[in-house]
Amino acid sequence: MDKIIDEMNKNIHKLKSDLKEHAVLENKIALSIFGDKVISWSKLRAYNLIPFYSELTGYKTDEMLTKEPKNKNNSYCYFGQSEIDKITSYNSRGVIEAEEYIISSGNHKVGIVKDFRGDFRVLTQLFFDSNGRYLECYSVTDDDEYFGYYYIYNDNNVSEIISVASNGLKPYVKLYLEYMDDGNLSRIYFKNDTKLVDVYSSN
Repeated sequence: MDKIIDEMNKNIHKLKSDLKEHAVLENKIALSIFGDKVISWSKLRAYNLIPFYSELTGYKTDEMLTKEPKNKNNSYCYFGQSEIDKITSYNSRGVIEAEEYIISSGNHKVGIVKDFRGDFRVLTQLFFDSNGRYLECYSVTDDDEYFGYYYIYNDNNVSEIISVASNGLKPYVKLYLEYMDDGNLSRIYFKNDTKLVDVYSSN
């Protein structure tokens, strides 16, 4: 376990450094091709590069809309071809607040969030195995918040997640996932001494 945590912290440290390399990020965006086709819209965020984001953070997600909303206040627009590769977010006045560029490269994807001032705010990296299963995910912000997730599988389902976070009281937390008979996620929890503490429950 110590080796996994050390590697996770190294990856977080590197991602923090990468977020400060503005010229490199600008060049990465400039050299990438993004779809100009609008795939969909949503009023709350409906897609996130981070697996289990809503369940782990408590932030609600929304369904994709079938057409552009008349009121763009606090909405999201998704661009791409076969998959989403750019997300534009609007503020409470219906003005573009930020854009997230999602760049695929080999066995990983990178999400770069750039706000309307041109500042880089968030950098996220998601790694896959050869079968497309999540391996690790890391995200850092320009105000020094961060988290990392390491995924452990039982057959084809993620059964455990090792979590490292800037607001964590411990060096890491091991999260456990349970599923319903139909395969949908039913619960995420961690152990606190003899107690089981829910992070997410479908009930």
